[in-house]
Amino acid sequence: LDFHYRLGHLGPLLHPAPEKVLVIGMGVGATAGAAALYPGTQVRVVELNPGVVEAARLLRHVNFALHERPNVEIVVNDGRNYLLLTREKFDVIEADPILPTNAGAAVLYSADYYRLARNALKDDGLMVQWLNNSLPGPAYRLLLRSFLDAFPYATLWENGSILIGSPQPLLVDPQVVAAKFASPEVRR
Repeated sequence: LDFHYRLGHLGPLLHPAPEKVLVIGMGVGATAGAAALYPGTQVRVVELNPGVVEAARLLRHVNFALHERPNVEIVVNDGRNYLLLTREKFDVIEADPILPTNAGAAVLYSADYYRLARNALKDDGLMVQWLNNSLPGPAYRLLLRSFLDAFPYATLWENGSILIGSPQPLLVDPQVVAAKFASPEVRR
């Protein structure tokens, strides 16, 4: 779970003022739950499977009671189609870990998907993407190139398992990051 928490924290922590966060995929809700801890941040979670949404209710002890937070909206929809149709712009888009080898998941690692995500970001927005660093080298590099096609300014985190990209150079202000730790929930 610690990895999922870090994945959820990185976008809101590094963005200077994250008001709107979109999380594609729910899983147990740990990634979205961590993102929802930031004061003033609205989080929308898009999950394809209604059963996953319901099952996550049972895991409130690991997802920060995601379903009960007033700053969280959960939408049952296909993440790619959601990005295709939304006119909304987000400060941060995060992708919950989904194995690219799972049926249908490849569309969430395509250059087309990343372009849709880029178009749904504000100019200073951040895309946070899990990347399975245990994939064979050629497959890993292919997924990395697909991401870089849409986000020319990118950094690798967690031994190459988290990508953070932006349409503009990523500038992290250490004072802004430190100030976010004033929130007891974030600090914990």
